[in-house]
Amino acid sequence: MAQLKQKRINFFMSSTQFREMEEMISPNEITKSDFIRKAIEERIEKAKKEQLEKELEEGYKAMAEEHKQFAKRSAKAAAEIVPPWK
Repeated sequence: MAQLKQKRINFFMSSTQFREMEEMISPNEITKSDFIRKAIEERIEKAKKEQLEKELEEGYKAMAEEHKQFAKRSAKAAAEIVPPWK
């Protein structure tokens, strides 16, 4: 299996964040680095999902008027073929 290239970063976090992170990590279960990588991965996926949902919403709104016009034309065409119900 190919090894992924990794980059090393240093950053600061509040002592409260650090303490809460340590409380969430069970001993010998996961490293702090793995915990932080997973948190970043989840945040990136959330941002991608939010962007996709925004784009889909914009697309549906853009198509709404076109669908409305199609429905009107279809109803008019159907009325020409099928007489009104009496």
